[in-house]
Amino acid sequence: MSHGIWAAASGATAQITMVDVIANNAANAMTPGFRADQALFREVLDRAQVGKPNATVRMTRVDGVRPDMTVGQLKYTGNPLDVSINGKGFFAVRTASGEMYTRGGNLKIDGSGQIVSSRGDAFLSTTREPLRVDPTASDVRVGKDGAILVNGEDSGQRLLVVDLEQTPGLVKEGDTYLRVEGGARPAAIEGNLEPESIELSNAPPVKSMTGLVTASRHFDMMDRVIQAFSEIDRKAAEEIARR
Repeated sequence: MSHGIWAAASGATAQITMVDVIANNAANAMTPGFRADQALFREVLDRAQVGKPNATVRMTRVDGVRPDMTVGQLKYTGNPLDVSINGKGFFAVRTASGEMYTRGGNLKIDGSGQIVSSRGDAFLSTTREPLRVDPTASDVRVGKDGAILVNGEDSGQRLLVVDLEQTPGLVKEGDTYLRVEGGARPAAIEGNLEPESIELSNAPPVKSMTGLVTASRHFDMMDRVIQAFSEIDRKAAEEIARR
């Protein structure tokens, strides 16, 4: 098998991964706070061909998938329990698996008065304790400084915003959560909050569809290259057999 087939096959495999990643991004184009995935690739030199120990083939391999940290578009909703971060930062939530982080600021109040995410996990205050209010309160909203206001009064609690920009070991959990491998807690920051708004997905539909078309075309191109090299190998084998 020629070097070209190995190289083209690795490129085709990489494009299959790219299609899967972009398809998931497209499926979450309307999910508030969604962080798009980015596939990472690297070129490697493969010398492991049987019978050709000194041969070198340049191949493309998937080197992992990481979340895209760019900010999505902010949309005004008028809902007093909606809040978004204009710039860097993530809200912290307490889950059954530990502390996790999200850009999804569509807050809710459960029956016990805890302020929770759409998945039912408690948002944390700057003291890293769950935010809690009187469940019968008629007016609960978030101030621009993250203060939780109840019936117009400051409850003394503020939403925790943390900085993940320089945090290693980020892993996506579901559509809108990130966790830090090893359980390290990122530092709190003063987030620039926008009350009564949500952050839309940072994977707009047009971008995802364009990416799908491009990745599909690249895959088709690699497939044609494989077929071309296969035909060359076939003709070479026939020529040798006739001698």
